[in-house]
Formats: sequence, structure tokens, C-alpha cells
Amino acid sequence: MFGASAVTALTPQNTLGVCGVHPVPAAFVLARVDAVHSDLDVRAVKTGMLGTSDVVTAVAGLAAAGRLPHWSSTP
Repeated sequence: MFGASAVTALTPQNTLGVCGVHPVPAAFVLARVDAVHSDLDVRAVKTGMLGTSDVVTAVAGLAAAGRLPHWSSTP
């Protein structure tokens, strides 16, 4: 079993908080998800921060297409 990630935003942060956000383009997030699916048997997915509306839309599209098995999100 392997863990894999598709990073949706980069954040400079410390124990006091997040100092900024650098979003990853939605197309790149989708490319990462495609790369993981081409190599690994994805059995569960957890989402955290989705930095832009484009990324939210892209991830929602993946969920609607059934590409995020056993999906859950962090509130």
C-alpha cells in the first residue's frame, strides 16, 4: 500500500498560522491525479485545502466521474 498526494496549494506557515498561499493550477492538479491513477490502485481519497474555485470545480468533476473512491473532505 502506498500513499500519494496531489498538492493543490503551497503555503508558507509555522505554528502561529499560514502566512500566504500559492495556488497550484487546476490543470496541474488534474495531471497529478491522472499520474497517480495510472500507477496506483486508488482506494480512498481525502481532500483538504482546495485553494481556488477552479481547483474545487476540477475536484468536483473528478468526484462526479467516480475517480475519487471513498472520498471524504476535511471540514
